[in-house]
Amino acid sequence: MFDIGWQELLLIGVVALIVIGPKDMPVAMRTAARLFSKVRGLSREFQHTVSEVMREAELDELRRKMQQAKDFNIKDEFTSMVDPTGRLRDDLRGVDEIDREDGLHHPAPRSPTAASARETTTGPGSATSGGSASVQPPPTRRRRPVARRPRA
Repeated sequence: MFDIGWQELLLIGVVALIVIGPKDMPVAMRTAARLFSKVRGLSREFQHTVSEVMREAELDELRRKMQQAKDFNIKDEFTSMVDPTGRLRDDLRGVDEIDREDGLHHPAPRSPTAASARETTTGPGSATSGGSASVQPPPTRRRRPVARRPRA
């Protein structure tokens, strides 16, 4: 700590013995030991307080970042990147309203039962289908299993 070697420590001890005297030397050593222990205790407490303040500052920073992450809205960010002026959104609203007025707006079915119900209402004889037949996927071909060769 103070970078004192054994020779310097011996010299300090001899000078203290001469100045203080052999009779009061043990009392002076106890007093010095108490003083050093109090200094160590104060420095330990100061270091603990500083580290706790730093930890709280880091926690406050983490809390702030967590709140920013919580408040982040990806939809708004994406909208501001793609369409910062809002013109595209307004144009799409206009197209959507025109489709609704013409009766062309059909929301996508959310379940297979809704899809089959929609096909029955918009089938070939329905008034809203415009006379077009519903499109069905082509049938899949079944494969026959290949016979294995006998092992010799």
